[in-house]
Amino acid sequence: MDDDAMIALLEQRSDRAVDALAQQFGKRLYLTALNLLGNSRDAEECVNDCYLAIWNAIPPAHPENLAAYVYRTGRNIALNHIRDTAPQKAEVPLDELSAYLCAPSREDSRLLGQFLNRWLASQNRVNRIIFLRRYWFGDSVKEIAQTLKMKENAVSARLKRCRDSLKAYLIKEGYYG
Repeated sequence: MDDDAMIALLEQRSDRAVDALAQQFGKRLYLTALNLLGNSRDAEECVNDCYLAIWNAIPPAHPENLAAYVYRTGRNIALNHIRDTAPQKAEVPLDELSAYLCAPSREDSRLLGQFLNRWLASQNRVNRIIFLRRYWFGDSVKEIAQTLKMKENAVSARLKRCRDSLKAYLIKEGYYG
């Protein structure tokens, strides 16, 4: 089912809308939440909370890219769950980036997102996949290596170069300093 059809079902408040969301996005939502939370019960709860949040948001929201909207919503719910229930548990992938990025204020978050999107667009396809799988979806280096049929050391090296490149880009764009 395409995005427009799914959004139409949500706007009509059809019960089929949640089933369509689950079929289209459920597996990746669950894996992302599981990677971030490390607990299948919490991951399932976050996925269900994501479906509810989307149900409540559409309408009035009408996202241009439903997949991005769904995955961002699910990821944010999982991150909020971490903050609310276990602040001492750090998300390892994001910890890797913390040495490269200063914590943005709420006002700077949008600007950082714009810089990040432009930087990602400048990367080759494999680097984009590796970076997003690690830092957005929370996949392990081992999982990424297996999926891309690469050695773990090669994935780790690319991630390091990506982090260094991102920091240099943010400095050049005036985000730092």
